Amino acid sequence: MKSEITALIAIAMLCGEVILAQPQYTYDPGSGYIGNNIPFKSTSSNRRQNMYFPSDFNSPSAGLITKIYFKGSTSVSSTYTNVIVYMGTSTASGLTAGPFVTAGMVQTLNAPSFTATSGTGNWVEFTLDTPFLWDATSNLIIDVQHAGYSVGFTAQFINASGRLSLYGASNATSPSDQTRLPIFGYDMTPSGSLCTGLPQAGIALSDTSDVCANDTVYL
Repeated sequence: MKSEITALIAIAMLCGEVILAQPQYTYDPGSGYIGNNIPFKSTSSNRRQNMYFPSDFNSPSAGLITKIYFKGSTSVSSTYTNVIVYMGTSTASGLTAGPFVTAGMVQTLNAPSFTATSGTGNWVEFTLDTPFLWDATSNLIIDVQHAGYSVGFTAQFINASGRLSLYGASNATSPSDQTRLPIFGYDMTPSGSLCTGLPQAGIALSDTSDVCANDTVYL
């Protein structure tokens, strides 16, 4: 009996522990890393916009992106104000020098206060307020900005010849460009597991867009 109680306590402790996971899909060559402070450890260049190709990821599938990740150079424990993430898609072959892309961009995170804590492999997780539907065939644009930080963190980048990322102040009209891309990852709910079709008339509806088993839904 004592051993059973001990086992139950151990299980309860594990269930109550917050585990920071690694992303399901990653753009991570595994070597050639370069530390870069923009945007997560800069107040003057606090915004960065990057484009990733479907081929950057291992067999991506269409679905809802629910979390995105960036990789710290070391373990991360930082706090930020007004973290905003925009996401969008493009058929262009890459970002070009000039203003930040705004057409078609969707706000997926707006956090007045945000704590950045790294998990396994120094991945820093950003849970989106609004999951982003990606077809896994269009190029993916990720735009991250903040209004200030305590401590901050240096992110891992790689040289990406011929592929620009844009950076500068959040309101910059002529951002700078650089042939570097941050190591990046995301979690996704595949489209095959999402609801399809229209609800029948007379059934109560909820504005919750993505429901999993044992979730609470308010109508």
